[in-house]
Order: sequence, then structure tokens, then C-alpha cells
Amino acid sequence: MPEDTIKVRVKRSDEHEFKSTDLDRYICGGLSDQFETGGVDVKKLQLYLDLEVRDESLFVYNNIYSGLGGHPLSTQESVLTLISCGFDSFVASYMTKRHGAKPHILFLN
Repeated sequence: MPEDTIKVRVKRSDEHEFKSTDLDRYICGGLSDQFETGGVDVKKLQLYLDLEVRDESLFVYNNIYSGLGGHPLSTQESVLTLISCGFDSFVASYMTKRHGAKPHILFLN
């Protein structure tokens, strides 16, 4: 891994005496000490480590698959949107539509 740029991202759950960013820096520093790296570069990286700390276990992810996004499939049904004279109900209707729900509009004056 000579002159490769690296990025480490750590997520943690439960209570620990360290922060995720502390562990990021510690692992990046250890990799930089052991190997000749080109430093840390978030934009143009060659090595990306995705780690998760749960309780006393460390999980290393080697493949991350993108999902569809939005709400879960079981919730993508028709919804009733109550529209009033204010703009906030239009924004709420737009946001539910953007996440995959099909809004039916009921206007109240």
C-alpha cells in the first residue's frame, strides 16, 4: 500500500469511554506509522475502512451496498395530506412524495 491515501470511518453503539473520531485518528495514525501512505484524503482515497464497535466487538465491513433510500417498502402506500392555507402542509406533502409515498390531497379552507 505504498503512497495510498486512506480513510477510516468508525461507528459505535452503546457507551464507550472514547469517541468515534478518537478511534478514527488512532487507527489512521497506526496505519500511517506501519505503512508508507500518502496521508488521509477524503476525496481521492485508495483505501477505505468502515468499522463498527458494538459492545466489546469490532466489525469490519468490506462491502457496502446502497439501498433504494426513502421509507421502507412496506410503508410506501397512499397517504392523506391535509392542505391548509399555510405553506408548511405543501412542504410536508412534498417531503412524503419525495420519500416514495403517494399523497392524496384534501384541501381545507
